[in-house]
Amino acid sequence: MKRVRLVLWLVLLCGVVPSQSWSQESWDFISVNPYYLDEPTWRACHGKAQVEFRDRHVKITAQCTIAPDDPYLGQFVFEGVLRANMIVEATCVLVATDARPFKVTGRYIVREDVAFFGTTKGVIRRKEIVFPYPQNSRFFGFVSQEVRKELIAK
Repeated sequence: MKRVRLVLWLVLLCGVVPSQSWSQESWDFISVNPYYLDEPTWRACHGKAQVEFRDRHVKITAQCTIAPDDPYLGQFVFEGVLRANMIVEATCVLVATDARPFKVTGRYIVREDVAFFGTTKGVIRRKEIVFPYPQNSRFFGFVSQEVRKELIAK
């Protein structure tokens, strides 16, 4: 009985004590914002992002280029915290501009789908973080996809 308690205590302790390891991944990045030069419309830009997780700390460095005259396109750095309810609270800095940093709140979503390709089963894991700023007028989205293939036993 003491051994069972010790094992349970160790399992709980390992789940509570955060690890100090970094996880860095390359994700796709898209930004959508209103554009009013000729007529009211939406402008989208896309690029790549490096997403780093350390315990509950999140750091995202994104690069996006479409129009050099738009100061809101370029390089972004988001740093914040991933809450237990999968909400990310971060501060965004527009690199190489004099724009003030601004706060954003987004949601981190992880989904797994299963697909079959002949005799292979694929598990597709999609991860995304979406930040609306200010409420529903501009969007920053980060998307990642991994495919794990497994042979189907006959």
